[in-house]
Amino acid sequence: MTIGCRLKEERKRLRLNQTDFAALAGVQISAQTNYENDKRQPDAKYLAAIAEAGADVGYITTGVRKGEEHTTPAAQLLRMKVLASLLADELHKRETGLSEVGFHELLDELWPEWSADATPEPAALRGRIAHALSARGVK
Repeated sequence: MTIGCRLKEERKRLRLNQTDFAALAGVQISAQTNYENDKRQPDAKYLAAIAEAGADVGYITTGVRKGEEHTTPAAQLLRMKVLASLLADELHKRETGLSEVGFHELLDELWPEWSADATPEPAALRGRIAHALSARGVK
């Protein structure tokens, strides 16, 4: 989906017609039409004005809605890497190993909580990892 399509979608979500949306953004109707038809790209002043009116400018420009940033595939992959790294660090500190199967089972156990949190705290996860390892008898 293009920026113009998402812009039109946001305008409709706000229940505004092109004329009213253009007016609140400080542009002519022809500019609004050009933006929605991907003939021109909106500038920062325009985006700031529509953000003031409640448009999700992040969604318009990136296709990711506010609050959904942590659910993109790239964000999920990064979270999995962080989780695996924290788990490996904890195992290293304990000077113990865990089989590859055990490591992946523990990742599977910890993942739902970590992936669902919009703003995860690594310190809190470290405590959860320590608890999970202790529950498995890993000293």
